[in-house]
Amino acid sequence: MRSTADGIRKRRWPGEHRLFFLTLVNILTMSRAFYFARPQSWCPSSTGPASNIQRAPFFLELRPSSAWCDPFLPFARGGPSRAGTVEAPPSPPPQPSRRPPRRTFEAWTWRGHRINYRVEGDAEAPPILLIHGFGASVGHFRNQFRDLPPLGYRVFAVDLLGFGGSDKVKAGVDYELELWRDLLVDFMQEMEARGTASTTHGWTVGGNSIGGLLTLMVAVARGAETVKGCVLFNCAGGLTSFREEELPWILRPLWIFVRVVLFGDIFGPGLFQRFRTEENVRSVLAQVYGNETAVDDELVDVLLTPGLDDGAEEVFLKVLRAPAGPSPEELLPQIQVPVIGIWGEKDPWTPLATGK
Repeated sequence: MRSTADGIRKRRWPGEHRLFFLTLVNILTMSRAFYFARPQSWCPSSTGPASNIQRAPFFLELRPSSAWCDPFLPFARGGPSRAGTVEAPPSPPPQPSRRPPRRTFEAWTWRGHRINYRVEGDAEAPPILLIHGFGASVGHFRNQFRDLPPLGYRVFAVDLLGFGGSDKVKAGVDYELELWRDLLVDFMQEMEARGTASTTHGWTVGGNSIGGLLTLMVAVARGAETVKGCVLFNCAGGLTSFREEELPWILRPLWIFVRVVLFGDIFGPGLFQRFRTEENVRSVLAQVYGNETAVDDELVDVLLTPGLDDGAEEVFLKVLRAPAGPSPEELLPQIQVPVIGIWGEKDPWTPLATGK
């Protein structure tokens, strides 16, 4: 799929009505309605390092991948074995110990709130900013922090306000895409001002799920002089699963009921308590990870532990009630740098057809 500066034809996301019914049923049974973003489910099929993205002509390339592995894996471990597919290397067996993974790294104060972030690699190396999805954190990029710095990159990841090790503010904050866009833009500028991030090479920004949508928003906000390339892993169509205006009129009352009643103050807390159990997290991960050995205790803890923090419930429900925000169709025509879109063709929640 290629786009030009003339714009992208707007289309309704395929399969959204079927997905709407499936999600509604799951919510009503308080089982597995919503999921944590999972960056290890998408793999760029590229033979070179991430810097190759900066040298390509302007286009949006959608590359389906039948393999299930870590984002940026080919940049660290070689190229594809066949067109459009990257073979996942054997994963180590889960560790028997249950030592909680490290959650907090560096601290930055933004608008009076503590923001957790991690950075690895030489300060003069080309910077890469990784943006997590709903319910995830910097810990979800554990393998990228291991593999990319030795290849000559400076790797950053930020816990968005309300997630991971960052503050979870209960009142006075609207958790919307625009809030996180401003946080990320300010973070990049702060790192540049401190000399922590090199301004010589420009940034490569990559994100999964809503992190992919934020990647586009950051690229638009900062412009081609600062952001030299974008990588999207199963980019979300919006902050919420559905856009009310795109649903048939007969389904809109159901969605309003779900958003206002089930995600409200009465039923919402019970839904959250059921959602954040280890059994549920493992069940959801089993659905979206083709490589079952990747679902180890560390990954489960990375996703589960932040949900035990004070304020996590309020953030969870606020996000589910929030507006969808801008769509990729609105943002892509404004971007004048290379964009690579990576999609897991076996993704059960956001089918590959969604991105075509």
